[in-house]
Amino acid sequence: MRAKYLIFLFALAGSACLSKNIPARYVPAVSRAAENTQDIENVTARKAPSVLFMTTARYMHTATLLPNGKVLIAGGRSSGGQAVSSAELYDPAAGTFSITGPMSAARAYHTATLLPNGKVLIIGGFTSDSAVVLSSAELYDPVTGTFTDTAEMSVTRNAHVAVLLRNGKVLVAGGGLDNVTATLSSAELYDPATGTFFGTGSMRDARQQFPAVLLPDGRVLMVGGFSDNVILSANELYDPVSGRFSTVGNMRIARWRHGAALLPDGKVLVTGGANPGGTLSSDELYDPASGVFSIAVPMGWTRQAHSVTTLPSGKVLIAAGADASMPLSSAELYYPSAGTFSAAGSLNEPRSSHAATLLRDGKVLFTGGNNGGTAVSMAELYDPAAQPSLSRVAAAPSRGYEPARKPLVPGPRTGVPAGQAGYSPAEAGRTNVAVSDFIGKNVPESDASIVTDFLRTELVNTGLYKVMERGNMDAVLAEQKFQNSGCTDQECAVEMGKLLNVRRMFVGSLSRLADSYYITVNVVDVATGEILASYDSDAVHSKKLKDACKKIVERSSRK
Repeated sequence: MRAKYLIFLFALAGSACLSKNIPARYVPAVSRAAENTQDIENVTARKAPSVLFMTTARYMHTATLLPNGKVLIAGGRSSGGQAVSSAELYDPAAGTFSITGPMSAARAYHTATLLPNGKVLIIGGFTSDSAVVLSSAELYDPVTGTFTDTAEMSVTRNAHVAVLLRNGKVLVAGGGLDNVTATLSSAELYDPATGTFFGTGSMRDARQQFPAVLLPDGRVLMVGGFSDNVILSANELYDPVSGRFSTVGNMRIARWRHGAALLPDGKVLVTGGANPGGTLSSDELYDPASGVFSIAVPMGWTRQAHSVTTLPSGKVLIAAGADASMPLSSAELYYPSAGTFSAAGSLNEPRSSHAATLLRDGKVLFTGGNNGGTAVSMAELYDPAAQPSLSRVAAAPSRGYEPARKPLVPGPRTGVPAGQAGYSPAEAGRTNVAVSDFIGKNVPESDASIVTDFLRTELVNTGLYKVMERGNMDAVLAEQKFQNSGCTDQECAVEMGKLLNVRRMFVGSLSRLADSYYITVNVVDVATGEILASYDSDAVHSKKLKDACKKIVERSSRK
């Protein structure tokens, strides 16, 4: 077994408490297997009798859905930072974990790929002393419940990607030799028919800690990552027919430790991550037809080392991760049809570097993770069919935008245009808001709707707010069966704001008395429920209503 020494780069610090507001759609998933307790290592203390756990606490592990519907969880790091060789199976029918394996080598930050023959290919990673990177690979056979060695890669790799191609071979690309100064650009293919690795073209940029997405046309998109002390915005495509990589458009923002998901229309959603400016909430969309990345609506939370799962509905579940050193429990849904995010409650335990696995019944299994340096053993299930109880949704602040950035080094590899050091997208620094349809008092509903649009337009014109479009609002609220009208009180504004994933809600009314019109607006903080400000303005004629809205916005902008 060939190995190189590793200097580990990304141990997360800090701690977080269990969420006290647990939505009904996240439930503890499993019970601990009673047998083979002598093989159970580094299990965290039980939080309560009703909270159930995996057999081994772990993070930076893999979780693979098997053809029989069970999930193979393999390897990872323990709370002490050591890689483990243990493996276990989750049985959705029984709701239990049981021990299987173990692997022939302890490993973390490896990859696991389900092969067409039903076996799972485990590749690379770093081993038990957290200082040795592996070139070895092994196969898990669900029939026998055992791991066996297969051929070794040409080089040692960890934090790489492995993607099953349409021809049945597995593309292995990038990764780190020592995780600091020796990032790899090389790639190789594994052939299950012969059980061997062989060479293919190399990437244009060495990279590690990045996602790879199999596109509908069979090509593979490599997105961003870390390359020898440089965070990348550069991306490339692998063509299995030619065996070569080619460059595509740069992301607008350089990032690593991010996520990516294929959308129903063939585009790719890239979420969060980190760069020298800090943890990101920004998102981008890649269009394979044009080869171009464009800025998308940001998430409600800044997050890195999170999970990204495309649901059968086409929505994307983004969950947990970390904001700098603080693990997160929050989750949100991306709606491709509207291009917006909505809060999706919280997990019971904060975690980053965990695994999320889509099960056959459409639920998502969350396993393991890192909670402030402690490996997590709790497993949880997300049920897309369960409607969240808004009173039980965690009231974490819906920040929606990255913190102020430190200047990046200009150049195409960092995503900063030459001569524009410190570049950030237009969204940075603006407050994420939505405007509820105004209530009409002694005026037609259509007039109240027009004034609502006037206020939206004036808020946009200030350049201080990122205002959610009416069409996107309607799509999200209709999905959640929430009526976008008659909302003027704080409680209603907070509920709507959480669904829309915004920081502030503008709610108000338009009334008429004799020949004069009166506009009243409240600004509600979604996280706290506090009314931040109240404004009113009058107009002696309907033609002056737009000016009245402008006056309100000018006053709010001075706050």
